[in-house]
Amino acid sequence: MFHRLHHNDPSLNVSTGFRVHVVELFIIHILKAVLIIVMGMNQMMVLTNELVMTLFVMFHYTNISFKGEKWLGFVFIVPYLHRAHHSTECAEHDSNYGAVLSVWDRLFTTLSELEPAAIGINGSSPLDFVNLLKFGFTLQTLPAPQPVNLKLMIAEAAYYKAEKRNFYPGYELNDWLGAEKEILSMVYMDRKVQEKPRNKIQCNYLNWLYFPMRLDFCH
Repeated sequence: MFHRLHHNDPSLNVSTGFRVHVVELFIIHILKAVLIIVMGMNQMMVLTNELVMTLFVMFHYTNISFKGEKWLGFVFIVPYLHRAHHSTECAEHDSNYGAVLSVWDRLFTTLSELEPAAIGINGSSPLDFVNLLKFGFTLQTLPAPQPVNLKLMIAEAAYYKAEKRNFYPGYELNDWLGAEKEILSMVYMDRKVQEKPRNKIQCNYLNWLYFPMRLDFCH
């Protein structure tokens, strides 16, 4: 749950390696402290381990590629391998768990050599500091915002208007134009939707073209 904060970064760079929720950090360091005490590790061993881990984390989060990267990837976790672990696709990010050595993923068949189509997590999630802290305590992710289909919204609103008048014929264009004005006003609340003035000739032409039985289209 807390680790999602680390994965919701939409693009990888060195800072992503340090993008960890404070609760996750607390849990990790408690577990490390217990392990150090139980195994009796000396200070130099702990310091060396932390230094190597930090350098490798910074390395495999760099947004780079270089000659011989795939050859080096046979032993170590390199940038192209770790990018797959940050894929938005579950089948892709459930791989390449290693932090330093790739041989463990090869041994346990969790290695994946592919270039992900997208980085991050599916759905909408915050990117600012305060909301990221809150995000770590939630289980749900908001669906990704979908592009607004204005024509569909207008069509539905026009249908509703027609339904209210029991689909009496002759007002279809009125329904559409009224729905269009209302929907645009809702979508662009900060902008005034102004209807272009029609002169008498235009009104007569529209009446004849669309509503030959009615003469009160323009007011």
